Amino acid sequence: MGVASGAKRLVHSLQHALTDMGTRRALLKLDVSNAFNACDRARALRLLYEQPSLSALPPWRMADFAYAVPSQLLLQGCEGAHLLSCTGVRQGDALSAVLFCLYLRDTLAAVSAQADVQLHAFLDDIHVSGEPTQVVQALLLLQRLLPAIGLQLNTRKSHCAYFHDEHAPLPRAVLDALAERDIALHRDWLDVVGAVVGRDDDAIRAGVAATLGSDEGSVALFQRLQLDELGVQSALLVLRQCGVPRMNYALRCTPPPCIAAAAADFDAQVVGAAHSKLRLSSADAEQPVAAQLLRAPLRHGGFGLSSACQTSPAAYLGSLAAAAAAPELARYAQPNCLLPASTQLYGWIRASIAQLVDAAPECEQLLPPSPSVFFQHASSTIRRTSPSLQRELSQQAANSLHLASLQRARDDKRSDDGRALALLTAVSAPRAWTWKTVLPASVELELTDTQYRLAARLSLGLRPVDGVDLAALPDGCPLCTQSRVAYRSLKDDAWHFLSCKMLTRGEISTRHDQVAQQVRRCAQQLGIRVRYEARGLDADASLRPDLLLALPGRTVLADVAVGHPLGPGTRRRAGTRKLGTAREREAKKIAKYRHLAAQHGFVQLPIALETTGGVWGHVLSRWSMPWLTPV
Repeated sequence: MGVASGAKRLVHSLQHALTDMGTRRALLKLDVSNAFNACDRARALRLLYEQPSLSALPPWRMADFAYAVPSQLLLQGCEGAHLLSCTGVRQGDALSAVLFCLYLRDTLAAVSAQADVQLHAFLDDIHVSGEPTQVVQALLLLQRLLPAIGLQLNTRKSHCAYFHDEHAPLPRAVLDALAERDIALHRDWLDVVGAVVGRDDDAIRAGVAATLGSDEGSVALFQRLQLDELGVQSALLVLRQCGVPRMNYALRCTPPPCIAAAAADFDAQVVGAAHSKLRLSSADAEQPVAAQLLRAPLRHGGFGLSSACQTSPAAYLGSLAAAAAAPELARYAQPNCLLPASTQLYGWIRASIAQLVDAAPECEQLLPPSPSVFFQHASSTIRRTSPSLQRELSQQAANSLHLASLQRARDDKRSDDGRALALLTAVSAPRAWTWKTVLPASVELELTDTQYRLAARLSLGLRPVDGVDLAALPDGCPLCTQSRVAYRSLKDDAWHFLSCKMLTRGEISTRHDQVAQQVRRCAQQLGIRVRYEARGLDADASLRPDLLLALPGRTVLADVAVGHPLGPGTRRRAGTRKLGTAREREAKKIAKYRHLAAQHGFVQLPIALETTGGVWGHVLSRWSMPWLTPV
């Protein structure tokens, strides 16, 4: 109870214990019949009230409200008929886990005192490990003690794992005891709290293939994400926040060499769903920058669909570091006790470290010099940060990959006219990723499927429409008048419509007006008086700032500017620093309205953005100035 990374501690401890050739232990995984519903409520409440540490917290009052008297369970469609709930803790109740753990704890302590075994219990999943004869003794004790508190073992759903038959077969008495109770014996692998423990790499691979390979829930999720009825914006949110994390627990509990094939299959499902919703062709998918940005973190301009294969070593080492205090592993944290090189755990740690360092040499500073001292390292130098070791390693690896991509783009600057460098710089600018996290909770926050796909293609460095032969396009934009610009505009810049000034009510006007209207709407919701496109502020009435915001003691002159950092005329400057285009537009707005602001005493607030999503930081910093606090 209250143990961080409890399930992962259990898995790592049992995996190491069951494959230790020095002890040759067995594991008994026991199932309790109808465990939550069979508890005696009076005993559960008494045990809860005997915990003074919980008296000042909600559990006492909540438990009394929920369980002190029988409650009615209404039957659907039976005109008010009901049953009385008198026993058990309710599954789904916030207190049920605490009450059940308290209910079972004394019994487990009694078994531990009378049998030389290790008990690992995760709610009603009881795992007994130790010398085979002692494990059977613990089984007999549980069968005798559990009925006294109203619980019964379901031995037909129980399992025994023993991985040393080749060198030390199980005694006949142990085999007979298991057969009498119809307990299945596993000699290769066993599912333990949703993960796989096994005899060796091949056995674990087989277990992973049998469990993850038959995960119908994941298959159904990815299939439903690709339905036309689900919008692209919602689908990409669900894919990143619900689809990608489905593999996290398995990655933390399973050695990377053993889960590599399953991780690769999972990656293919994630990318396939993204390609389907964004309607990316095979040619689009083969573009190196686009493939990388789909996987990259949001802060680097990607879509956050992280690769399970790349995450695997960091997840496994981070989980081991978090489980370093587990009894089976804590001994290796002692100064004079090294992790033996003959253990499977040593080889898995070595392989994970090598894979990480090969991908990102900077990760070496976060890792021990040898697998034999991994747990000493985890207990000393990274004790404070061990639960976040996975995050640190993953961030370091992602940063290394991003920096390497930027360097390749710089090297290719002459050959591609700075396209790749400008793209990577623009999409990784501050707040350029925000639009990918917006929930479509209202019309103002919703992107149509076409809008989202266009925005995604722009962020991935792809052309607006796949399959268009650039050679078939005219030499230049028919609306542009300057010959040089017209010659380059379409073939050199497939996104020319984002910056074409000759389009009547084109993208430039549309995006500018939409941003100004949204700022106006938000200001009005805050109770700020707003004048939109105020006229008559100068002598010739030529200047019309987008917004005048009346604040206590101040009037703010706000004007919107949206620049396109990927055009032929801006990409070289955009690649030199982040938000270069937005900064340039802000400077122009300040110069344009400097005289007007000085004449009327206005405070200038240029709102400078980029088509790739970046927002120049002065906008946000100025909104947090002290004179805005009263609002």
